[in-house]
Amino acid sequence: MQALAEVEEVKRAYIQEVAGTSTAGELTKLAELRDKGVITDAELEAQKAKLLG
Repeated sequence: MQALAEVEEVKRAYIQEVAGTSTAGELTKLAELRDKGVITDAELEAQKAKLLG
């Protein structure tokens, strides 16, 4: 439960951090989060679809 809460906090912080940045910058940050294991491949693809859609 604690780990899930921490992941959600990291996601929220990320979204706040990238607000107002370029799409390329947002995609880069999402890829970094995936590489660190913070988000899954599926979550990355979902966010990428939102950004590019």
